[in-house]
Amino acid sequence: CGLAKFQFLDKDHPGRPARKTSYLLHPIILHGLYNWFSTLQRCEPFEERRDGESIGSDGCYLPPRWRFAFKLGHGFVMLY
Repeated sequence: CGLAKFQFLDKDHPGRPARKTSYLLHPIILHGLYNWFSTLQRCEPFEERRDGESIGSDGCYLPPRWRFAFKLGHGFVMLY
């Protein structure tokens, strides 16, 4: 782990990162992208009743072409 390298290696060691945040920023950004891509490609159909009438939706946040683009982005982040 990068943070462990920062904490436990001597300051003169060549394997020690220069800053503590150099190993934290990358995983935080990737995790945020993963969540964003997975949310926007999702469809959660729902149905509710109002005034005795059934109202439903496919629950998709985006049209099919954009859902596919976010699915590709999600796969890229997972494999990175």
